[in-house]
Amino acid sequence: MPARSHLAPVLTQLHRASGIPLRSLAARLGLPAADTATILSGECFPGWSLTERFAQVCGADPLVLRKVWEDARLRAAPHRHLD
Repeated sequence: MPARSHLAPVLTQLHRASGIPLRSLAARLGLPAADTATILSGECFPGWSLTERFAQVCGADPLVLRKVWEDARLRAAPHRHLD
């Protein structure tokens, strides 16, 4: 199983817990809703700066996500990345 699947569910859980609609989340991240959806589905791997913004927008501590992101990044090399 690709490691990208380790990050996407964490981000999805943060998104759901925040209660922020997808379009609002995307706007706050400065991304199209479609790109935000590809990150949440695991089709696209976000860079650290985007992951950090994601955590902040959803009210989470970015440092908590750092280890998950680092581990997933090592295995996500063949996948599309978004910063």
